[in-house]
Amino acid sequence: MNPSGLRGRPPHIDSRGDTPRGTPVPEFSRIVLAETLDEGGSSLDIEADESERSLLAERFGLAGLKTLTGAVRLTPQEGCALVRLEGAFRAEIVQTCVVSHEPMEATLEGFFERLYDIVPEPAEGSDDGNIDIDAEDPPEAAPEGKIDVGEAVAEQLALEINPFPRNPELSFADYSTDPDDGEKTESRGGPFPALAKLRKKPK
Repeated sequence: MNPSGLRGRPPHIDSRGDTPRGTPVPEFSRIVLAETLDEGGSSLDIEADESERSLLAERFGLAGLKTLTGAVRLTPQEGCALVRLEGAFRAEIVQTCVVSHEPMEATLEGFFERLYDIVPEPAEGSDDGNIDIDAEDPPEAAPEGKIDVGEAVAEQLALEINPFPRNPELSFADYSTDPDDGEKTESRGGPFPALAKLRKKPK
């Protein structure tokens, strides 16, 4: 699952700690020190353990997170002031169907890129509040040259999770949307005939 097919000397990596001062430790933390990266780039594979998966499942509102693996490549840019991250991840998740409330499994995969500034400039106080929608996203700050590739993978996983999971084999026609039913029950007509009646109702 190497995103670039290239590998360099493995960088120095810390798990569960050594985050920048004042920064809380995320559930799945893998800190890479920018100063340990090869000039041509360094690659590594990471995997969340059972405890980390349990914490991430709670964070993302999942019924379960069976596996989470990632492959990242970090390449210094522009005189090592910036570091580009190219990543890929794969996760096996368990969610609860929003219709039947039954568990359902899904496999998610994704590729992503990020740019980190290991020497961030101080924020200027002359911001006029205007937003340039055409401007490129600024690099993410990496205080003390520490890049948390585990958190980057976790954040990308969160973007790929369906917030309203529904079993594709399940039909909404089998369920009523009438709040008086209490529990969802079988419905013959569904919501659309009722909507048509409302439109035809005389004023």
